Amino acid sequence: MILLALFFPASKFRSRKEKYIFKGIVATAFLTMTSTFVVEPVLNPALAGDPRGGDTNAGEQLRYIFEYPWRYTKLLLSSIGKTFMSYCFGSQGLGRMGHLRFFDFSIPIGITCIYTALTDGVGQYGAKIRRSHKIIIATIAFAMMCLIWTALYVGFTPLRNEVIRGVQGRYYLPVTMFLCLALGSKKLCGILKERLDCALITAASITILMVSVYGSIIVNTF
Repeated sequence: MILLALFFPASKFRSRKEKYIFKGIVATAFLTMTSTFVVEPVLNPALAGDPRGGDTNAGEQLRYIFEYPWRYTKLLLSSIGKTFMSYCFGSQGLGRMGHLRFFDFSIPIGITCIYTALTDGVGQYGAKIRRSHKIIIATIAFAMMCLIWTALYVGFTPLRNEVIRGVQGRYYLPVTMFLCLALGSKKLCGILKERLDCALITAASITILMVSVYGSIIVNTF
């Protein structure tokens, strides 16, 4: 996500020098952040991962991925496919009430979120996103999902395990936002009057929120 700042158009900068300084800062921030969790396992293959995951070893897990790339690719894609809707638009992602519980309200949450993504774009703040941009956004979202699962496989999952452990739906919140951008459609924008559209989305959101608060907090407290 940090590297997305490198794609700012030249028109956003006052001079070529300012553009290069900005991109240099972005690249430095990316390399600094990456070095905190990538360099050490590469330089020290015997480094253990998160002990809460069991028999973990980040270096050996990376070696296993590179030795059997197709096997890991199959495991990765299977894990993403099985959890996609629940983590992106369902109870495991958008339905999580902090540390209290997962509120199983997947269908209303998913419908509200997807409807908003498809029809949003009316009024003065409506975004016009090209098809090529949507492809780029969707590609970035997919890459983010792959990196999330891979990070937990390397750092939290026991060696050579056939199930990736530790991934939670809340990690998908940035992914959901990206997918909402990619889902928007000019053809569906404005199918309802702006006032009615805002009223429906607001009413649905408040209803979901109040039911979630009642079921997760009030009932368990009183």
